[in-house]
Amino acid sequence: MPAMSEERRDQPPVPAPISHSPLPHLRAWRLSKLMTQRGLAKAAGVAESTVVRGEMGEPVAALSAAKLAKALGVSLRQLRDEEPQE
Repeated sequence: MPAMSEERRDQPPVPAPISHSPLPHLRAWRLSKLMTQRGLAKAAGVAESTVVRGEMGEPVAALSAAKLAKALGVSLRQLRDEEPQE
């Protein structure tokens, strides 16, 4: 294994990346399932503020996005990329 360069040793470790996903159709999916923000948050096991932030267009942590998709009964891809059919 090569030795760590001198400049690398003096730097703090790089934190692991945290993956986030925008969920542009979160509100539409929630409304199509006749759920409140609070009800979706409870069903998904996430904070209500996570639902609110997601609906406002802020990226949501990947784990939370997966939980929201499961609670809505859709795939993460559907939640991210598709609007619900009427």
